[in-house]
Amino acid sequence: MSFFLLFGAIALGLGTAGVAMLAWRVTGRRAPRWAPPLAGGLAMMSFYVWMEYAWFQRVSNQLSERVVVVETHSRSVWWQPWSLLRPQVVRFSAIDRASVEPVGRELVRLELWLVDRYTGSAQVSQIYDCSEPRRLDVAADTRFDDAGRPVDGDWRRVPPAEPHRRVACRLAERPVDDAVVPG
Repeated sequence: MSFFLLFGAIALGLGTAGVAMLAWRVTGRRAPRWAPPLAGGLAMMSFYVWMEYAWFQRVSNQLSERVVVVETHSRSVWWQPWSLLRPQVVRFSAIDRASVEPVGRELVRLELWLVDRYTGSAQVSQIYDCSEPRRLDVAADTRFDDAGRPVDGDWRRVPPAEPHRRVACRLAERPVDDAVVPG
């Protein structure tokens, strides 16, 4: 949890408890004495839950228009019981359209962004084969021929409908600005 999230939750909790305490005094102390701390605690918890669920929307709205979110991953855990009712998005992958580069007739090279709620983000260079369902993770020691095709590498089989491959091949078939990809 970031410092600002913690600070915001505490400030909201204290503010809400203060307003509840003021209301408690103005009404002649008719409400139970535990109502102001309860109101503060509920405000803090509500803020935390809202921030957890708003993370994906907040981060994806900050991405450039040329970045396509390809896949999201949700999670439910017992220590966050609200996530059992509605799983929360904790990571996603995205492709920058400007990084999509056709290599020959069937290969597409791209930069894939892997963004995680708790561990940060990473960028991975990959090559997808549009004629066969396979992928190559480009490493520092991957060699290429004069045409830009990989000479060696550890090709991995992927399902034919794998979303990254599907989007990459679709983006390579058309000019970047005219590409129609799943949202």
